Amino acid sequence: MVGGMANRKKGGPLLTEIARLEAMLGQGKVADVLKEAAMLAAAHPKSAPIQITLGVAHLRLGMFEPAERAFARAAQIEPRNATAWSNLGLSLKELGRSDDAVRALRRATRVNPSLAAAHYNLGNLLREIGSPGEAIEPYRKTIALDPGNALAHHNLGIAYSNLEDFGAAAQASGAAIRLNPAHAGAHANLGNALFGLGRLAESVQCYRKALELEPDNAQFHYNLGRVQRDLFEFDAARAAYRRAIALDEALVSAHLNLALLSLLVGDFETGWRESEWRKGRPNTQPDSHFTAKPWLGKESLNGESILLHAEQGLGDTIQFVRYADTVSKLGARITLAVQPGLMPLIRRSFPGVDVVSYAVPPPRTSLQTHLMSLPLAFATRLDSVPASAAYIAADPERVALWRERLGPRGFKVGICWQGSTEKVDKGRSFPLERFAEVSRIPGVRLISLHKGAGEAQLSQMAELDVEILGPDFDPPGNAFEDTAAVMMHCDLVITSDTAIAHLAGALGRPVWVILKRLPDWRWLMDRDDSPWYPSMRLFRQTESGHWQGPFANVAAELARLLAAKQPPHPVSPEQI
Repeated sequence: MVGGMANRKKGGPLLTEIARLEAMLGQGKVADVLKEAAMLAAAHPKSAPIQITLGVAHLRLGMFEPAERAFARAAQIEPRNATAWSNLGLSLKELGRSDDAVRALRRATRVNPSLAAAHYNLGNLLREIGSPGEAIEPYRKTIALDPGNALAHHNLGIAYSNLEDFGAAAQASGAAIRLNPAHAGAHANLGNALFGLGRLAESVQCYRKALELEPDNAQFHYNLGRVQRDLFEFDAARAAYRRAIALDEALVSAHLNLALLSLLVGDFETGWRESEWRKGRPNTQPDSHFTAKPWLGKESLNGESILLHAEQGLGDTIQFVRYADTVSKLGARITLAVQPGLMPLIRRSFPGVDVVSYAVPPPRTSLQTHLMSLPLAFATRLDSVPASAAYIAADPERVALWRERLGPRGFKVGICWQGSTEKVDKGRSFPLERFAEVSRIPGVRLISLHKGAGEAQLSQMAELDVEILGPDFDPPGNAFEDTAAVMMHCDLVITSDTAIAHLAGALGRPVWVILKRLPDWRWLMDRDDSPWYPSMRLFRQTESGHWQGPFANVAAELARLLAAKQPPHPVSPEQI
């Protein structure tokens, strides 16, 4: 919102000229205004209003540096001209000088607390630079001064959504719609808020209304696809993602969600191809270290050197490092760049491979690829997943140490109930108390494999008999060395969807994974085995958010197996 002139007195030929120029701006004659305003500014160098008019013309034409100079000059001439400070903030924002822009806009709100445009511009800037919490108050002040400002309500809703206060976001977006029912973005934002509140059917209706108003908005189609996915309308969701991509080929989120959903339903061909778009988004992996020519399966590897590097979580690295053997069979010399904590485990498991930390520049190689791009390079399908029984090896000395410490007593069940606190874990974790029924099975001995978030639950559940392995169990900087050794003595591992599941599967240990209703892509849908890990069995929620059902099935199945003295083997790999 560009403010007009301020602090003008009535009358005078100069002000008449300025009023005429403002009318011309309203008619879109910006270039003509720029020419005339420049001449007036030269003739009247101490006129703040003409500097503001000149600055607005520059701003409308995208000429931000001269706009900034004009508004700064106006503010210098009239330090209490709030419009000058507000528009100076806008031009500084466009020049990428966010801190200076915030200061200018705050100055405008102090000079004239009644200037709604200044509060509104400040709110927008704070939200856009990643401070939505600070943006709330400026938006509220804008609305107090200008209750009919639909855009202020709309952007307030976006700020609340950014803060994941979806109830407040829904209220603000609803107000924007009441003021302007034809505002497609407000309908979409209301859909976002309702999606966050779990009101999926209502969310769909909001997105459909937004698309009625703007049928070619790629982001709206993508948002519709997200909620259709959560409603298990997979075909409709994939169609929505594809429509979004057709409208905006560069919409990375649509490509990635199409990839994940395609993999979930077993369409690996589409999934691996679309997942390559993940390289277009920022992540924490130091990708700039990896500058060799990319390899995706086309060039011969015989006699070549290739860098395979991790890129996401520990579980992803464990799952996809299996491809190192496949690459090696093509005659390549391999360097593996992985998370520092995984280096001992990976180095032991792949003795012919040079294992380095991905946090530092690696040795030079002729080729390189991401570990998670290797399924695409090898055209992996459901029936061609390289799923050997065990491809990760525990430390023999630690295995011997934990044999002594654990002893032979009982049917040992290693358990884990929570992953990281990051958004990716949302809905996957469950409370430790869910293991109560399992703990009551005669002969079962629960052993905690858990580290990190959620560990405090152990002290809060004294009535649940779970063995804790002590402070020397996987100390900081040591990812899974002790966990792997302990797993070798567990008769069974029961875990949430976290890296523990991948480690147990990669070790070839019997592992039962308890999954949320809409699982991560790698577990597919409606099956109790995994093509990635022959020793794994899957237990699924039948109702989102409810863990009682899968845990009852786990307890019943374990009790049955123990009573029959059967090992907890999964479904035969031949059924894949």
